[in-house]
Amino acid sequence: MQIIYPPLVEQGFDFFRQENPALTKAEVYKTLVENKILDETGAPTSLALDLGWVKEFTEDQDLDFTDFLEIYPIFEHYDSTHFKKIEGFWEVDRALRHKIKEQLDAGFFDSDEEEQLEAFFNARKEIY
Repeated sequence: MQIIYPPLVEQGFDFFRQENPALTKAEVYKTLVENKILDETGAPTSLALDLGWVKEFTEDQDLDFTDFLEIYPIFEHYDSTHFKKIEGFWEVDRALRHKIKEQLDAGFFDSDEEEQLEAFFNARKEIY
């Protein structure tokens, strides 16, 4: 039986595995729960959110563009003409999506920026 871990466990595993390749996902999950970073369901605790250990990307419908950029400041680097609100949510055009994919492949972004992009595209169920 294959265990499916919550996304934050997967992210933690990817991060900690660099220092300890023998580490398992089960060990990461246990450690994150024991240290009150995640609850048993894999959701971030209020402590982890308050201390900035875990970031929450909550995008409400019908945000103005300024509020959208507060959630995803990575997009401040791109011209606003690449963005359009569709069904109440900001979307990027194909040209920008392609450019971002190339930049990701080239290692252009730091980990915080990659996390923002991952959250943005995962919310839209698009592969970037």
